[in-house]
Amino acid sequence: MEVGVCRLRHFSISCLSALLGTDTSAPSLDGSSSGASIVAIDNKIEQAMDLVKSHLMYAVREEVEVLKEQIKELVEKNSQLEQENSLLKTLASPEQLAQFQAQLQTSSSPTPSQPQGTGQPQPPLPGSGPSA
Repeated sequence: MEVGVCRLRHFSISCLSALLGTDTSAPSLDGSSSGASIVAIDNKIEQAMDLVKSHLMYAVREEVEVLKEQIKELVEKNSQLEQENSLLKTLASPEQLAQFQAQLQTSSSPTPSQPQGTGQPQPPLPGSGPSA
């Protein structure tokens, strides 16, 4: 298990070294490396993680600001449309409102799957007929 941890640490150090552009020697698997180099490596790993964290936090803050602005614009547009809708309702006659409500109901009601009153039989759907 200890060898696996050392290999994982060696892999992480290699990746971070490439990321940081530094040349650090990885600790050997026999444990003969000095404690100072391990501390230095741990410090570089921590610095790299802090750098990644700060970049991510900056990106998230930026995205939050964009989304807040979009929400603000949508709330304003919604308010404007509600005022317009209210005005149109007050200006419309009762007959126009009834006609509009009837149009809304017909457009939102589901259409029948088979036309009624055509006099022609519809072919059966696959899998709906008798099975062999």
